[in-house]
Amino acid sequence: FSHRDPNQGTCSHSCRWEYKVFKRDVTTEDLYDSTGRPEEYVPLTGEFYLEERERPGEILPIDEDEYGTYIMNSRDICLLSYMQELADAGVVSFKVEGRSKTLNYLAGVGRAYRGALDAVEKGESYDADELGKEVFAISNRGYTPGFLVGNPGDKGIWFEKNGEIKEEEYLGIIREYDVERKMCRVEVKNRYDLHDTVKIITPNKAFEFTVEKILDPKGEEKESAHGGNFDIWMNCPEDPGEWALLRKRYGAESDVK
Repeated sequence: FSHRDPNQGTCSHSCRWEYKVFKRDVTTEDLYDSTGRPEEYVPLTGEFYLEERERPGEILPIDEDEYGTYIMNSRDICLLSYMQELADAGVVSFKVEGRSKTLNYLAGVGRAYRGALDAVEKGESYDADELGKEVFAISNRGYTPGFLVGNPGDKGIWFEKNGEIKEEEYLGIIREYDVERKMCRVEVKNRYDLHDTVKIITPNKAFEFTVEKILDPKGEEKESAHGGNFDIWMNCPEDPGEWALLRKRYGAESDVK
């Protein structure tokens, strides 16, 4: 579409553009907006095509099943299980995709691969499944090794859903720690509440605890913290260091019954 090569850092993110779908005989009656697809969706019979909003008349043939199309729904690449083999093959440097990614994504992926590479460098084995928990905690569409071990076929496409998943919600960034009060100052990104079980991620470890106190900049106690609050203080059992991340596991219950 745009002649911008993602492998050279100029991806135009065409997978996020707005598309419409047509039947084989393109008429105005055959057009429907895929963003407003009804809940009980039945695919069109016969052949049909995509048209990008800014490129009218440029028709692309596609296929779909009862769940829709998957041309923009490739699984994400993950090679955590192959770090030793890649190092043995002579690879001396690894690049993690990071353009237009959040701090949470970069920290999580970097932490996982750093753990694997450190083990390889020391001549030690590592648990790819354990390290993989970190990459599943962030937004993803399922993972595949891509073409590293052959053509993935239908295993390279995520058929189960048409959106992303993540096992943990990014809540904020730790900016300061008060040793005497055992409280940390948080730059809040997403809401969390009193009695939530939260998790702090550092380069070397992670630990969970229960939110027992939330204070606003005036020192007044609050029931919750909201995204955009830059000076919220909360209890924290130890100093995680500045730039540690605050998360919450999806489905984690609070201590309040």
